[in-house]
Formats: sequence, structure tokens, C-alpha cells
Amino acid sequence: MKSKKQKKPFTDKSNQGMHARSGRAISDDPLVSFLYIIMRDGTLAPGFIEAVMENHVNRGVVAHYSNGWLANYCKDIAKRLRPIRRKRR
Repeated sequence: MKSKKQKKPFTDKSNQGMHARSGRAISDDPLVSFLYIIMRDGTLAPGFIEAVMENHVNRGVVAHYSNGWLANYCKDIAKRLRPIRRKRR
């Protein structure tokens, strides 16, 4: 059985055009990569994330969590995802 040769992304004209129309973006921020992957793959819808931002995050209140293990795991993830203090793309 012959294996098909894998195309490199954005090498044919239709893919290049789609990429140009959809907006070119680059980033070396790990938080941007994390959010992009979970939204791109449909794990969490952008509308859901926006609702959480509006209803919980942007209110400026101190949150109290009932599941300490989960809260501490989230703190660990946040610490690892926070960008290093340098100029980002």
C-alpha cells in the first residue's frame, strides 16, 4: 500500500489564500497557545470562555473554591502559563 505524501501546511495556493484571509497571527505566549488549542479543537467554545470572562473573571472579586485540590491544580497551571516578562509577539 502506497503512503500519501503529507503536504506541508499552507503550501498550495488554496491553503495560502485561506490562511491570508483568516488572519495571520503568531505568538510565543504559552497562555495564547493553551487557549487557542482548547478553542480550536472544540474542547471549550469561545462563547463559553467569553461568558466566564464576563461573569466571573472581570468582576474583581476574590474567589472562594470548594475543591481545594482543583483550585491548587489551577494555580499551578496558571503559574506555568503566565508569560515570562519579556516582549511578546
